[in-house]
Amino acid sequence: MTRKIPAALAAVGVVFVIAACGGYDPTEAVDSLNKEVNQNLQTGLEAGGVPAAQASKAGITIKCPDNVQKNENFTCTATGKLTGATADVEMKVNDNDELTTASGAELGTALEKVINAEGSQVSQ
Repeated sequence: MTRKIPAALAAVGVVFVIAACGGYDPTEAVDSLNKEVNQNLQTGLEAGGVPAAQASKAGITIKCPDNVQKNENFTCTATGKLTGATADVEMKVNDNDELTTASGAELGTALEKVINAEGSQVSQ
């Protein structure tokens, strides 16, 4: 049986502030991003009817370079914990020292492939 992941999960819009000068190490922001994405994934799966114990098996890990330049795009890779599904997401540190998607799109849209794969795996 396959359950649909609530649309609200796909609308994850995340901005994280990075305090640094010169080159940026986005590790702290990426750690926060991973935490928020996974909380939203769990909540979305549970809202879609997946039992909490089953939903907790799903997860996404986002990895980014550890030295990036302000206003220059860089690629982060999201990997599904259960499925190994991957998606590359173009990110950047903007003028306000925030880690955002380079295109301005919602992060959930960029991660849709991995989110759907993880959701399908736990709801079978």
